[in-house]
Amino acid sequence: MLSQLGMPSRVSLLTALFCVALFSACGGSVDRSAVSASADVFLAACENLHARRIAYSERCTGPRAGEDDASVASCAGIVASPGVSLTPADLDACAAQVDAAPCLGGGVFPGCTGYAADLLYPNHARKGTLAPGQACFAGVQCDSAYCGAAYAQCGVCQRARRLGDTCDPPPSLDVCIMGECISGTCQLPGGRVGEECIGYGEPCQAPLRCKTEGSIHGVCLPRPPGVLCAADWCEAPLVCGDGTRCQSPTPEPTGLGEGADCSRGFCRADLSCDGGNVCRAVYLLPSGARCQQDGRPLCAHGLYCHAKCRLGVCGGDGECQAMPQPGEHCTPLAECAETATCSGFDPADETKGTCARLGKRGEACPCAGSELSCQGGTCQPYGPAICR
Repeated sequence: MLSQLGMPSRVSLLTALFCVALFSACGGSVDRSAVSASADVFLAACENLHARRIAYSERCTGPRAGEDDASVASCAGIVASPGVSLTPADLDACAAQVDAAPCLGGGVFPGCTGYAADLLYPNHARKGTLAPGQACFAGVQCDSAYCGAAYAQCGVCQRARRLGDTCDPPPSLDVCIMGECISGTCQLPGGRVGEECIGYGEPCQAPLRCKTEGSIHGVCLPRPPGVLCAADWCEAPLVCGDGTRCQSPTPEPTGLGEGADCSRGFCRADLSCDGGNVCRAVYLLPSGARCQQDGRPLCAHGLYCHAKCRLGVCGGDGECQAMPQPGEHCTPLAECAETATCSGFDPADETKGTCARLGKRGEACPCAGSELSCQGGTCQPYGPAICR
């Protein structure tokens, strides 16, 4: 698998990464055989998690091309980075969680795995050993589990603060796990007791409510003693559930299969809830078929509805055509095939935008997918080099 990415071998990648992460130079008293054995165990765990992610995607969204194998290399790079204390058992536990999880929809994985630098435990459930202020690119490196790095960049570990804790506003090292740093403490957004509010949305700090009388304007007041919300404040079929807000009596099902009742819940991503509230296969138009920009049925995967546009406004009938490839003009909506991105787009002149090829591992940036980061102008797996 890794050889397809242009890597030297299954073991040598992780061996090199562990050496970089743990030692300034691989030599002297370093037991190379022990490092190689550890690397091989981690690599197997990364490959297992990668396989489980693909299976989850296929189960929840229908047949699709698997993730790029670069996610295995980035998993390897992350676990070998300074401060990371993840074990193969942690990766296997995540793989088991992915297998057992219900479909969440929208390309969302269970909380233990995500994308890019947040590939492993983006839910902050695993902590590293780096102190606040030390260089990081992923939360699993930090002893707070929070890293202030921007996408694919090097940042520093942050101090996690809970509601009521003292905090300093940005650009300090403090980060409020919930709410915002307001007047020196972590607080939920919204009005405080006695402050004016408008009676819709969530205008008051939880668990306060906006009490109104005869108009939409009201005052933020505590909820009655002993309860945080009441059934008569919730519109049916919602109920007072978690003690702070109205919600469904039970979680709505997701990833419903073909033929399932979708009057409540959501169909699998490759299905659609029809007028009879039944999940049905989506009819997709072939290449050359007539289509509408904002209508159904949709063009098949890899196609788009091509219609004449002016100043970014498209309408009327169109024709299903293949998504533009690298070197071709972008669509009127600045779209390209999955292997490309639109560069130089101008909604007033459709001929100016051109699809630029996305780079694979070792090729020039920008990079294809979220499993690679741009390092020194080339696409590379996530790993210690980001903060070097």
